[in-house]
Amino acid sequence: MEQDKQLSEYQRVSPKAVKLWFRQGIVSTVFYTAAGLFFWGVLQFAYALIPSLLLSLYALFVRPKLEYRQWCYRITDRYVDIIHGIFFTTETHIPILRIQHMDISQGPLQKGLGLTSVIIVTAGMSHRIKAIEWDAAQALLEDMRNKIYEVTA
Repeated sequence: MEQDKQLSEYQRVSPKAVKLWFRQGIVSTVFYTAAGLFFWGVLQFAYALIPSLLLSLYALFVRPKLEYRQWCYRITDRYVDIIHGIFFTTETHIPILRIQHMDISQGPLQKGLGLTSVIIVTAGMSHRIKAIEWDAAQALLEDMRNKIYEVTA
């Protein structure tokens, strides 16, 4: 109950993310099928298509919905918090003072849906908030810039 109340403060990524991850699943399915056909045809391993079929079904229908349920983020006065992961949930707390710069990245599958990724770079790592709509990403960067200026001023 406490965790649900706490998660209500977080923002979700765009609902279009499900379509994005489905399209990424299509790309993965091509590789899974090619590997299954290779093992079946060249190595004469008859059951090789079963794992490739199961992985394809997971990549197309299960992963996109699970991924969407898990991705959320929030910006407070002192931190940027990101929660993601399907089997292992990762909670990342990035101090506003440690942010060195921020970028917006957009791949070809994201571009087709009008989505972007916000990249937050600190001295040690870079972190991504995936599948945000372009306008929301611009507002997010502006909000983080304002928080950085408030903290350093």
